[in-house]
Amino acid sequence: IATAVIVATVNFFVQTGFAEQHTAIDRMFSHPDRIRYDSRSLIIDGKPVFIFSGELHYFRCPRELWKDRMQKMKDAGLNCIDTYLAWNLHEPEEPAGPDDCSKLRDMEEIGAFIQVAQDLGLYVIIRPGPYICAEVDRGGLPGWLMKYRPDGLRLGQFLRSNSPEMLAWNRHWLAAAAKVVKPHLITNVPKGTTGVILWQLENEYDYNGAGLTSEVRTDVLRSLAQASLDSGIDVPLFTCETMDKEFREDPVLRAHVFDTVNKYPNYDMEPLIEDIEIRAQYQPETFRGVTELQGGWFSQIGGTLSGGHNAAQISQVTLTAIERGCTMINYYMFYGGSNFGHSAACTVTQSYDYNAPLREWGGMGDRYYAVKAIGVMLQEHGQRLIDSSPLELAIEGDHPDVTIFLRKSEDGSEYYFLRNSQQHESRSGSVQVRPENGGPQELAYNLGAFEAKVLYVLPGSSLAEGEWLPKPAETTRIDQPSLEAVQVRVVSIVAEEPADDWRSVPPGKHLEFADVFDQRYVYYRVNFNLTADDPSSPLGLYVLSDGGGGSLAARVNGTEVPIVRDAFVPLGHLVHEGSNTAEILFENLGCHRYGAVIEERQGITQISLVPQSARGHTLEEWRMKLVPADTPASELAEVSADFDDQQWPSVLLTEPEAATPAGKSAIYRTSLSVSQDQLSN
Repeated sequence: IATAVIVATVNFFVQTGFAEQHTAIDRMFSHPDRIRYDSRSLIIDGKPVFIFSGELHYFRCPRELWKDRMQKMKDAGLNCIDTYLAWNLHEPEEPAGPDDCSKLRDMEEIGAFIQVAQDLGLYVIIRPGPYICAEVDRGGLPGWLMKYRPDGLRLGQFLRSNSPEMLAWNRHWLAAAAKVVKPHLITNVPKGTTGVILWQLENEYDYNGAGLTSEVRTDVLRSLAQASLDSGIDVPLFTCETMDKEFREDPVLRAHVFDTVNKYPNYDMEPLIEDIEIRAQYQPETFRGVTELQGGWFSQIGGTLSGGHNAAQISQVTLTAIERGCTMINYYMFYGGSNFGHSAACTVTQSYDYNAPLREWGGMGDRYYAVKAIGVMLQEHGQRLIDSSPLELAIEGDHPDVTIFLRKSEDGSEYYFLRNSQQHESRSGSVQVRPENGGPQELAYNLGAFEAKVLYVLPGSSLAEGEWLPKPAETTRIDQPSLEAVQVRVVSIVAEEPADDWRSVPPGKHLEFADVFDQRYVYYRVNFNLTADDPSSPLGLYVLSDGGGGSLAARVNGTEVPIVRDAFVPLGHLVHEGSNTAEILFENLGCHRYGAVIEERQGITQISLVPQSARGHTLEEWRMKLVPADTPASELAEVSADFDDQQWPSVLLTEPEAATPAGKSAIYRTSLSVSQDQLSN
């Protein structure tokens, strides 16, 4: 299996032009005595360090609980905390310009969070974005940035682009973030103490979903790197899931930035192995690291709560990363927490429990203790694993569903990694193994369902004398009190009327032009005059909107009308000659977190008074075709009116099959008949 993966990896890099990247690249370290890295690991204060980290977001955990959560992470053997910085939460209001920092708020929380970690002896990785995804609204980018987006662009062509406006705002945010982080950099604290060791640029830029060119992405990353350096960030810079030959040819990126893997393999380890090997080919001078190793998964509205991953899964995914030479591992998430207020991206639940090892309420289950067992193993064997290399291993005998991989340390210690790929069945057996330049020995194994183990063999010892790792961790069980069922009922309802804070919205503009940048309910009010003859025929309001919940609540001249789902508000007998007022309640559900659609907008853009006979009719017979995301519409033959679409699959727009996959583009076509009378009206 190992041989097949290596062959596939080499072929990949030959095809993409990375094969020549094997030459050494000189990295620049501002304080190499404090922190640097080589091809094996980070080196802190002159000593190689295995980074065993977990993601914990300060904005998803009450400040009063930071110490408790971090202590439990340290108790699990972790030596590092990783967090995003959410720009939109710290600057929800638009500043006057990139030099104006007066709208920033709660920035001291960042420093306080880092300080708690330092007090506990934990390293910290900071990921300021500016784009972070993280299942937060618009991926952490403030909504007011959309006011600067030029009209006519395809989705995804602005917020993560090299537009001069965006680059200026990116520098604005990174400078603000660096100001509070800089005192905590490991280069600015006494030697022998912990601090911030890494600083990430952008996030999963390979998956921007907008087809941004290599030149554009290189410009962005170079600008982010230079802004960070100029702001005093003198620890190593890195990206994740961000590879391109042009990055390796840019002097700034080549000298200062390395890339890491993000992977959520569920129960298939091959994608994780492949990505780790790809990074080794892409940047052979840099150690192997996983910034986001699967710690669970988030839940979405309408779905089920987080679950689906057990203790065996998190153990196997971790040991697989170590098996393949990773010396930096960060679980995403180790503690998920909660999406307070309206911070989550649309469709994401308020709970961000993630089925993480450390649960939303602070509980520790089987997955926590599986990680703790590995943490204890790394405290004893981390240095030898840093010094280890893969060793060719010949295997004789049947071992179905079991993978065996060997690493040998410089001191002669051997680590046999064994994995059972079967989720629901155990595997046991015995095979003969012959390491390179070694003699044959019998290796007997007994693996539970999807279990992974490591056989540690001292130099000069036989396999029979080896020690199986990781050893089960000592658990701390707290009996939960049994509670009686409590009936939940509504005790009071308070009707909330619109506040006296009406703002003018230019025609065709969205909520950001009314300085509404967050998720909330918004009232729109329109005044219109009718002549004596107008109410004689049934009238209605046609409402054109983007985003929202798909339904609108309305009130006409003080009287509520039923919720309508086709953007049409019937006026009936509620209107009269003279001045009339309609108020429409719009639910801003927030923005997507990922892909080109983070540039979608929210709000009502047009309200028209029309005859009720003009009420729309749903067009049912649609056809759909996926097209390249990076091809301008003007270059697609499929948009021509006379294009033959008979071979396209038919879709119902209300069904999941009609949704455009993330990162893709699609064309939808239908036909309709229009009479001459309708045209004249």
